[in-house]
Amino acid sequence: MRALDELGLVPAWVNPQHMVATAAYVMQGHGIKAAAVITDTELVGLVTLDRVLAMPKSARVQMIVEPVLLVLDESTTIRSAAKRLIEKDVEVAAVYRDEQFRGLLSSNMLLRELGRSWDPLTDLAWSNSLREWGTAELEEGNEITIVFVDVDDFGSYNKRHGHVVGDEVLRQIAASLQLQIDPDTEVLVRFGGDEFAVGTRLVRFAAEQKFSRIEDLKLQIENVEEPVTVTVGFAGGKRTKDREHVHAASMLDNLINLASQDCMAKKRSRPADMAEPGGRQPTPAADKEIYEVRLVSVDEENPDRPVAVTLTVAGVDGTGAAMPEGRDLKDAVAEAAVLAIQRIYPDVELTVSQTVVDTGSDGERTVTVVGTCTVDGRQQAMAGTVPVSRNVHRAVAEAVAAAFTSLS
Repeated sequence: MRALDELGLVPAWVNPQHMVATAAYVMQGHGIKAAAVITDTELVGLVTLDRVLAMPKSARVQMIVEPVLLVLDESTTIRSAAKRLIEKDVEVAAVYRDEQFRGLLSSNMLLRELGRSWDPLTDLAWSNSLREWGTAELEEGNEITIVFVDVDDFGSYNKRHGHVVGDEVLRQIAASLQLQIDPDTEVLVRFGGDEFAVGTRLVRFAAEQKFSRIEDLKLQIENVEEPVTVTVGFAGGKRTKDREHVHAASMLDNLINLASQDCMAKKRSRPADMAEPGGRQPTPAADKEIYEVRLVSVDEENPDRPVAVTLTVAGVDGTGAAMPEGRDLKDAVAEAAVLAIQRIYPDVELTVSQTVVDTGSDGERTVTVVGTCTVDGRQQAMAGTVPVSRNVHRAVAEAVAAAFTSLS
């Protein structure tokens, strides 16, 4: 889990004798809503932008100082910090490294970070934590292996028993996986939908020896007859010489994709009657008119981060991720949606050639995607248009799903 030292806190402070106009300048210049009040090296309190702007410009900061009721070390994890703020019932905490002031932490900062990086259902980090860990390990020259874990037949559990049972399946799988990892050398994330991933410093052979045992898990959920099982894929851990001129983030994305492909290949290699309870596998012509976009993860403040899309087609979940790489984010979302569909339908090849956002005469915005779908060598044109109900990025994912599910 990310710690406070990774949040980029601004060490902005003022002296009690400063005029409030100075405090306003400091906070507005840094885009923050509170600043510490420090005399010599001692923290004496904080001032907020709201109170500063309500005071005469020539007034002294000391007139509106509020106490700081919580001080945290910057090594504190984000989740632990959030818990401490709740326990103390405060909105702001001061963060220090040893005796050096690092900045003020607000509850809003924590909410944004927790929403971006943590899954409240499984109590696991999202995929961005794996990417941060893996990129750092590769940049340091360490060997890593990616382990991709996919819950078998998860769509059928949701369809037959409802999302409450489906959520319990995910919670139990997450809890079981947590027992398998070493938190000092490995990271476990919910990749999206019914997929999990582990990053480990073990070489591939050792990783397979350790994590292949996960496939022997047979979790029994209350009121569900069939046990829950998973399939595991691996990639990486085979380097025999130093890498030269390699982009760590791109290499990590490649490892994740290869581990995912290894997982899907194992699923396809099973007998057809083992593919899903009842012997049914999703096909492009079977019940695919029903779709739901469940998650679109886009970090607009940091466009270099990967985007991810999780969607359900015919009751089966799939997740895709794509790097923006200088493109418009909506094009990266379209690619991620395509990859999510192809995880559900491995024999389908999709391409999106155009993504257009239009505004009608009534002011309503729509998103249209145009592309092709190839199945068994037969190519069809596809197109989908949906209104922008929440935001453009979600609408792009919905348009891709609508285009695919409209095919005959």
